[in-house]
Amino acid sequence: MGHWCSKDHFAAKRLHTLAIELVAPKRIIIKEQSAFRALLNVSPFNIPNDLIDFVAAHTSPGLREFMFHKKRIVFTRDMVKKVFGIRCGNMLVVQKKDEHPELRQMYIEEGQSRPFIQYAVNLLKNCDVTDDLTIIRTWDLICLATVIDPGSANLLSLDYLDCMVDPRRTHEFAWDEHLLDLAMQEIVYMDHLEFLPNQHAINHSIPRVYFVTSQDFKFIVLNDADRKILKNKTVFGRHPFVDLSSTPYGVATAVNQHVYQPVEEPEVNPSASLNEWLVFLSSQDLEV
Repeated sequence: MGHWCSKDHFAAKRLHTLAIELVAPKRIIIKEQSAFRALLNVSPFNIPNDLIDFVAAHTSPGLREFMFHKKRIVFTRDMVKKVFGIRCGNMLVVQKKDEHPELRQMYIEEGQSRPFIQYAVNLLKNCDVTDDLTIIRTWDLICLATVIDPGSANLLSLDYLDCMVDPRRTHEFAWDEHLLDLAMQEIVYMDHLEFLPNQHAINHSIPRVYFVTSQDFKFIVLNDADRKILKNKTVFGRHPFVDLSSTPYGVATAVNQHVYQPVEEPEVNPSASLNEWLVFLSSQDLEV
């Protein structure tokens, strides 16, 4: 499994809208039984392509670590759970092609040859509220396709169906291990950055997908991106890292299960913030 790139169709806003539009009985079924129930409360945020590409360029999937100059992040299973709020077990997640043809056909519209996300969205909205298995399985597949493991096409990955024959048991699989290369690494990177106290305040509560905002990432682009461009790519890394103990990932704790409240996004004054920060930066910090 490779890590993200900017060509992938990440769509937290789409999943957020779908969750709001679901009728209450279906939301209750997902909340009680889905491994991905936390994503009912996903924040409608976007991640800038430049940041996605920078983090991907400096992340080793084999070592599962980010390295840039002296900055280093080792991605862990605990990070996956704290970012996504996924319920996880110990069974191996195996993706299988062409298995379970009857289930696969459920997600392919007549006259089509591929499982488009929108068809699954319509299926989830229109299926009977007593059809627990279809509700849970379809929600899980849409979560994977839009937020957790998005691809470059607007499609479901039906290779996950082998883990969802009985979708009430998907929480028994080791999603945290399987998704280490997709641990929303841009959020983890952002959570490691150190800023002045009077700069933009990022809500570091968990699960992170509840609380991160597009405004957070706009602030990162404005303040952590270097002025230099290398090979037509934006370079980040101007700010130092805080110690791991000062991030949401410093202590292995259970994921919060409280109700999501929309985060108010304060106005950002990037010019003032940048000028203040430049006073504290050494010439070494500004090197690329």
